[in-house]
Amino acid sequence: MKRICIPATLLLAAAIACNNEDLGNYNYREIVEMTIDGIEDSYSVMMDVGFLDINPTITLSDGGDPDDPRYAYLWISEKLLGRVDTIGRQRALHWQASLPIDLYNLRLRVVDKETGMLWKAATTFNVASYHGRGLLLVGEDPAGKVRVQFLAMLAGQDTLFYPDLLANSNLPDLRGPRDVFHTGNTGGSDTRRIWLLTDDGSYWIDRYSLRSSAENTLNSWMLTPRTPPLNIINMAPRVKQSNGDTGQNSHRFFVADDANLYANWVSIYGAIYEFPVNCLANDLFTYFPASPHLFYSLNSLSGVVWYDTRNERFLVYVSPTNNNSVALVDDPADPFPWNQEGTGRTLVYGENTRDIEGSSPNGNSFAIMHSDAGDATYIYKFYANGNPPKKRACYAVIPEARGIDNARLRAFASNRPLLFFVAADGKLYCYDYNPGNESVYRVNTGNDDPITMLEFDREVNPTADHLYVATYNPAAGGTLTKYSINTIGQATLTPLPDFKKWAGQFVKIVNVSWRGSE
Repeated sequence: MKRICIPATLLLAAAIACNNEDLGNYNYREIVEMTIDGIEDSYSVMMDVGFLDINPTITLSDGGDPDDPRYAYLWISEKLLGRVDTIGRQRALHWQASLPIDLYNLRLRVVDKETGMLWKAATTFNVASYHGRGLLLVGEDPAGKVRVQFLAMLAGQDTLFYPDLLANSNLPDLRGPRDVFHTGNTGGSDTRRIWLLTDDGSYWIDRYSLRSSAENTLNSWMLTPRTPPLNIINMAPRVKQSNGDTGQNSHRFFVADDANLYANWVSIYGAIYEFPVNCLANDLFTYFPASPHLFYSLNSLSGVVWYDTRNERFLVYVSPTNNNSVALVDDPADPFPWNQEGTGRTLVYGENTRDIEGSSPNGNSFAIMHSDAGDATYIYKFYANGNPPKKRACYAVIPEARGIDNARLRAFASNRPLLFFVAADGKLYCYDYNPGNESVYRVNTGNDDPITMLEFDREVNPTADHLYVATYNPAAGGTLTKYSINTIGQATLTPLPDFKKWAGQFVKIVNVSWRGSE
């Protein structure tokens, strides 16, 4: 912090006065000196919601009051080759951060209006994004409207809760919340977005300003805009760790509501999509409808395995250098077939985990398959990474656990052979599918309210099995709890203290995702 004292009297006037005849009639006035202290070298403030508060200590040599109206204060923000704004006119600055995210110079100018004396002090401040790191939550409010909430978890700062990120988004009222996620901190600026998926459509939101519009649809990325616009059903890769990295820096894949799979490079020039890739090399214009489930390794994505719902088979798409997918070849000795023809099995559910069993360092994927014949259910485990993907195991589900077929919610653990699910009765159960020791049992969460969301943390504590559970009732509102799981015996849930203080302030949460720092 620098302080400068400048006489406002012009030097020329002083020189002329020196040459005048000395009339011997002087009126002297003591020049007041000012000292400015209590200003730090730098400050940080959160855009739109934070306040920059600076209360400098002003000392006057004559013992006067620095808040005397004779002293005028100007707090001026400056950006090199950019804008200049006066953000305060009082000695104590209290300013809500309305400037774009950036680093600014801040200068304090104090003028003695009676003598023209001018004093200066300088510092810097950084306008940061309060929604740059933390948990994105999507759900519906009591009126049934989609609401996005945020728990900001910036390093070195207390967790802050923001109840409505869509308040100034310019989006219309939306219904049917499905998902909200950030595409990660890799790739070009134009490809890094927050995506909101709803029954009424999918929209991207500017990751800094949180502004959007009804035109911010997938058409922004389509070479040929569609009417009506396509909507995203699922996208890969997702954020894999707390810093915002994803499992693939250069490729992106998504399933749209036309049941097609699209893929392309992600670069500083953005990504443009046109032709689906859920086809085979011998016929590039016959598209096989893709399931919403995409299978890939969370830690490092080399391609995606997807499911053809017309022919009941798994296929793989490896790289945007190709414009088609590849049918996978089966071996009779494999634990399960990629092609379900003749088995009667269909895909019910899919999930990607951090499970590394079977030499799968980047994470195994799971698929729940059901056959009406004999009312049989199976769990397939495979490593989607590599070409071709590798099958790891097939587990025949015991009859007592058949409720996983029509479960409302499901979540696979990474470190133990456990599947948590909310059955048709609304209760939480755990299925231990460890061969030879299979069992299914009720799990107590300590909260009897209906469960609306069930998902494992794959980003903040990726090596631990921490389970997010959201509940809701109209009178008490929504809750979000994070549980740890014991490592041996029947699974028990121990609540972690992360989100207890905001219980009742959450909406009816249906999905949660992590946004890493950019």
